[in-house]
Amino acid sequence: MDQKKFSAKNIGIAVLLAALSVSSASAQAVNLVQNGSFETTNWTGNRAQHGYVVHNGKVNGSIPNWTASSDVYGYGTTLKTEEFGKNTGDFDGDYALFIQRSGTLSQTITGLVPGELYTYSFRYDARNVHKESTILAKVGDLNVLNNVKYSTRNPFYDYEVTFRATEETMNISFANTHGNSDTSVLVDKVQLVEASADNPWTCSGTADLWLSDATIGVDPSNTYTHTLNFGNKVSDKAMVNGVPFAKVAGKGATDLYSLPNAGVQGVDTGLQGVFGTANTGSNEMAKGFFTSMTGVTLTGLEPGVQYTTTFYLASWNNTIRTGEFTAPDGTSFILNENKLRTENGGRAGALLTWTGYASEDGTLDFGIHSPHSGDTVHIYGISNMVTPGQTPDSVNTNLLLATNFGGPNGNSYEGMKVIDTVADVVNFISPAGSEKWQLRENESSATVYSFVENGALRTGANSVNMMEIDSSLLAGKWIDISADLKINTLRGNEKPNARGIGIGFMDESKKTLQGEAGIGFSGLVLNPAGDLMFYENANGSAIGDADISESIKYLSEDGSAFDVNDWYELDMTLAFSDDGETATLVGVGLEGSVADYSTLLGATFKTTDLFAVLSSSAVSWDYYGFVDNVRVSEYVPEPSTWALLVLGAGSLFMIRRRNRK
Repeated sequence: MDQKKFSAKNIGIAVLLAALSVSSASAQAVNLVQNGSFETTNWTGNRAQHGYVVHNGKVNGSIPNWTASSDVYGYGTTLKTEEFGKNTGDFDGDYALFIQRSGTLSQTITGLVPGELYTYSFRYDARNVHKESTILAKVGDLNVLNNVKYSTRNPFYDYEVTFRATEETMNISFANTHGNSDTSVLVDKVQLVEASADNPWTCSGTADLWLSDATIGVDPSNTYTHTLNFGNKVSDKAMVNGVPFAKVAGKGATDLYSLPNAGVQGVDTGLQGVFGTANTGSNEMAKGFFTSMTGVTLTGLEPGVQYTTTFYLASWNNTIRTGEFTAPDGTSFILNENKLRTENGGRAGALLTWTGYASEDGTLDFGIHSPHSGDTVHIYGISNMVTPGQTPDSVNTNLLLATNFGGPNGNSYEGMKVIDTVADVVNFISPAGSEKWQLRENESSATVYSFVENGALRTGANSVNMMEIDSSLLAGKWIDISADLKINTLRGNEKPNARGIGIGFMDESKKTLQGEAGIGFSGLVLNPAGDLMFYENANGSAIGDADISESIKYLSEDGSAFDVNDWYELDMTLAFSDDGETATLVGVGLEGSVADYSTLLGATFKTTDLFAVLSSSAVSWDYYGFVDNVRVSEYVPEPSTWALLVLGAGSLFMIRRRNRK
């Protein structure tokens, strides 16, 4: 469901105007490249013109740790103020390497651990005079950049890729392959470090190759948004460890994916022989594969939710077959698929995985290309799993309850479910038992005005929709309650009592409402003008206009007016008493609002175990609004916030919370 994306203004009760800050430093990764920023150069006599170490056969010195090829025309180190380095951006230090015309510089890297992941990075540019150059960069037998033509840029181009080491010793090299006499490749800040713990990529090594159904990594206890089996010979919805994989016979687009290019191949009998007949799922995956893939886009995902995407690969022959996979977060992984072999060199399947978040448009877009000319990688399928164990960005603990009104449940509405992970939020698993949304209104005919429409709750005038929840879940905690709201046509009455759509609590004793759905309601209400109002209404009386006038603000940002036809996320943070019967408002958030809601904070009102969505007080039952994506979450303040609360004072400060989406 489309929504305007604004950052919400969140205000809370604090006790001091200053906060303590704690900083920590992590250990710096060890760079295995020696003299990678080219700050050390051995000169014979005075520094040569333009920084040449070698120029047209004349040797003026050397660059420690780097070896030049015999065909190099000229190379050296340049200052950013000199001819080779000017107008190319800041250097890492004072010097950068230049290679003029043809030639290669290389270095042997030692201390690698086979099977471990490493990140290789460098900066490159072209000499400003000719304004273009062509680079060939390698690490081991991987062409990480193959004859890439580029122009002068300020700042430098940056390149970074992750790979799995296959040897203890590997060479890195840079070559100028342009050929024009005035072209020069500039290189700086060359680094090869062990991949960080939060690196999003993983790749099978000899100890964790895909050799059977037990090692394919498909687990039916996880939630998958996509399971795709490539090839025109595979069976549709074939089961892999109890998870169905859909057949994708070639390039094309559906509501689940877009695949612009695919070289369709048939059964891989050799890989089937590795799996054997007992591994039925893996055997099915080996019935076909794609080559010449340039990328794939997975669609229909939840923005901001973390996923783990797996590419199913396999070794083929002894030819170097390199694939570089680029993820939505800009990170890349490069591999030679024919190194994906068992310790004795036998053929094997392998898993390449990336973990990250879906884009705002609900997609994951991967690019695939081969830096070796004519190479292809073999891809047998893709799966996309909701990453287990994650929690939403807006809270530091798991969600308590959630619903997205995906459809009716029995004779009422889909209930809220106590849930543990975002995986459950994404799928909104229907609750067990009789927990359902209920209608409370003063006329029985109101049921025709509140129902699920297009995946949202459409609620008519003078209706209250609610859900019974266990108050023990809330007692003694800080709780976030949020919902996406749309005013739509809900307008036309000037009464102050609960006019609009809101979120809050309902007095359980008010089971038969009298005249207004607002009777017995406590919470926040968004009215048709974009004003946000707080009502403590558990005893049937609203806060007077005089008391709330300072807190009523128009919803606007950068001059844009509130739009009754757009969705806005409303949330409030409440500090519940130990018995759960009262709550204090400690935070307010409304997308797009720049208002100061501080006059609302500190209000304490009666709560019960009925959570309510309010829609009330219009001139006709035909007036209605929409509600969706209701969440009730535990909110854990930052440690500094807790420290301030303990000290005890009365000032207001901002609670900084991460964006929910």
